Amino acid sequence: EEGTDEKREFTRLLERATAFTDLGNFVDAQDWITQAYEYAQEHLNTEHNQVIYNIDYDTDIRSWIIHGFVDKQAFDNREDITVRVAHANGTSVGNLEFADTRHGEFSVDWSAPNDPGVYIAELLWRDTTSANIIYVPYPIDAEQERRAQELSSRGGDFVAISRDLFDLREFTRGFGGERYQAHVGKIAPLFDDADEAIDERDESEARAKVAEIRALIERYLPQRSPEAVIQTSYAAGTLSISGALKKSVEFSEDIYIDIFDQAGELVVTINMTDSPDGTFSRDLVRSFEPGTHAALLSYHDLRVSDFFTVGSG
Repeated sequence: EEGTDEKREFTRLLERATAFTDLGNFVDAQDWITQAYEYAQEHLNTEHNQVIYNIDYDTDIRSWIIHGFVDKQAFDNREDITVRVAHANGTSVGNLEFADTRHGEFSVDWSAPNDPGVYIAELLWRDTTSANIIYVPYPIDAEQERRAQELSSRGGDFVAISRDLFDLREFTRGFGGERYQAHVGKIAPLFDDADEAIDERDESEARAKVAEIRALIERYLPQRSPEAVIQTSYAAGTLSISGALKKSVEFSEDIYIDIFDQAGELVVTINMTDSPDGTFSRDLVRSFEPGTHAALLSYHDLRVSDFFTVGSG
């Protein structure tokens, strides 16, 4: 139902697919559409023990196939059935009314709608409702095929750049917090410039804008506090961490630093012990995936952060 955690997650998956489609990255867009469909099938389908039906989209004849039966106590008359279909974004796209047989069976073809996307179909019979999820795949026309091949023709460079842009958008909002809001006027235009460069197939300009975004993240988004600070850098396979805590009592404490990659996934939690005066430092030899990373230090009710980049932009 609208407003549930499942519905919000379903919407989030579709939004990601839309974002990649806007960038012309149909490879990742199709992956996210498939994830959304599979998630909806598992979490949003509803069944009623008096109604058993299946609804699929036949790509060959471009038609919806609806078949099933309703559990009737008496086989003496035919009854009306309505199938109400809405796009996953909630927009109603059509209703189909038909009748079952006297034994409760039904099988119909429906020629519309056939626009690509994920749909929610509700079958209404008497006072019962049963929902099903349908996926109408995106046809790859000649222009899309050309664009997809062009995106992948240079070793997947444009595909990789569009992934970086999508991840970094989410990353800056999620980990930047108030700092991002304070500097959104500097950062947001760079995303627009990078999108435009991808659309114009200017790889060098797109890469340059991604590198600028990474630099602004490291410059403007770290969360500082008079009571705590953390600094990070990564070079030659070593992550260097240093910082200080303002303490009222001089004794060593365990502190924990969480490292997240630019997709927002927790990579590692680093356990350290500060000195009695609150300073700490450590060099950690380990590899990280290319991209921008966030280092988050939580100390009592304080939270401070820093950012570092692995690999080129």
